[in-house]
Amino acid sequence: MEGQVASFREVEDLVFKFETVLRKHGIVIQPNSQLDTACLAVIDSVFKHEKPETREEMADIRPALAYALGLWEFMKKIVRLEKHPDFEQLVPHLEQMNDGGFLQNIKAGDRELTDQVPAKMFELLIAMAAMDVGTDLRLDHPKNPKGDNPDVIVTIRGVRWAFACKMMMGKSPISLFERIQDGVGQIDRVAAPSGLVQRGVVVISLKNKLDLDEFWPILNAEQYKNGEPPIFLAQRDATVVASRLAELAEKQMKEMETVNTLEKVVELFRSSIAAPAVLLFMQATMSLDTPIGPLPSVYPLLWPHLYPGCTEEDVSVFNSMYDALHNRSAGGTKPSP
Repeated sequence: MEGQVASFREVEDLVFKFETVLRKHGIVIQPNSQLDTACLAVIDSVFKHEKPETREEMADIRPALAYALGLWEFMKKIVRLEKHPDFEQLVPHLEQMNDGGFLQNIKAGDRELTDQVPAKMFELLIAMAAMDVGTDLRLDHPKNPKGDNPDVIVTIRGVRWAFACKMMMGKSPISLFERIQDGVGQIDRVAAPSGLVQRGVVVISLKNKLDLDEFWPILNAEQYKNGEPPIFLAQRDATVVASRLAELAEKQMKEMETVNTLEKVVELFRSSIAAPAVLLFMQATMSLDTPIGPLPSVYPLLWPHLYPGCTEEDVSVFNSMYDALHNRSAGGTKPSP
């Protein structure tokens, strides 16, 4: 069960380990920062989950739990990967976590829509997945980026891969096309004439397309407004959520192809070393129905939208990245492209 909040003791221990990893690398969680607030929210949310008598009957628990679960997903990966030989590559991005913007399951706020911190945190997430399945990671510096290079470069199965990470702030199909075009251009510029990479792919975050009501609505919304306690939807299993996320991702791509024409999109990849594909990232916050009752959870999806010429090896790498985002090396349920 992805993102499940297990027990107060386990979560408290994870927060402690997370803080210890940061301190080892000279990073202190700043008081009253978004990172500090999120750490406290993780502990508070799980405490209330285990101690029902501490909850407020009328409270909408979703925003606080979404906040906690978003950080929980980052903490698990950071603690698990601390011993990786390439971990130092992550440190400049980890330092920026104090500035916020790291939650991948919550829409960016008004301030975040105008700065680069959320995009840099998305790079960090993809870099951790790439590091988990590859070697010799190179991550563009968040404060002094080269700008024309792909954000994440790593060796996977003997091939030097580049991941050009882009975050959609608006809804325009034209903007989505431009982000893909930018990413393909970055991959090709670093490939020639240096030959620094042999393959690449554009990764697009669609986190600003989702809100809590999409997967975790209040079933009695009108009655709740009139003073009744909220009743929250509990999804029967994660595959329902995965399928819906895939539908939303495909809808975005089809709209983009309609507005810009499919031929124009395919042409972007014709002479490129970039794989003819776009990886679309979305992360849903929800409640899952379990034998012991509803449990809060998150589900990250890395959906491959493929074009002619995409190889089996390309898809295999995409699947490995998907597994890494789910904190596993192989197996589990994932949607097929």
